[in-house]
Amino acid sequence: MTAEQIPDARRCRIVVLMGSGSDQLDEAADAIALPISRDFGGLTVSFATGYWAPDGQKGEGPYDVDGLMRERVLRLDLLVMPELREAALDLLEETCREVNRRFALGCTHLHIECLDAEAEHRLIA
Repeated sequence: MTAEQIPDARRCRIVVLMGSGSDQLDEAADAIALPISRDFGGLTVSFATGYWAPDGQKGEGPYDVDGLMRERVLRLDLLVMPELREAALDLLEETCREVNRRFALGCTHLHIECLDAEAEHRLIA
């Protein structure tokens, strides 16, 4: 392949964490996956357990671990071309806001990380 034929591997990796005490996170994940996949070709969804100190946003410890909160976390991983970063963030915010309302998830904030990444596929079949 010539340099002109090699596809650009640069991507923006977006990780979104959405914590909730709701038992409807599985349904919420499905509802989020549809519009994101429609516009960006797909995303990865996983679940985790998050622990949060009630004063965790104060910026420095020690933190109040007597009041440590535990919740289930919906994690969304999306890779997009760098020029699509803002459109992806806007759609994620809009979609998560709507799903939060529709399923009464009680989520207040989205934790969002944007990282520079490189992506490639290798044939293994």
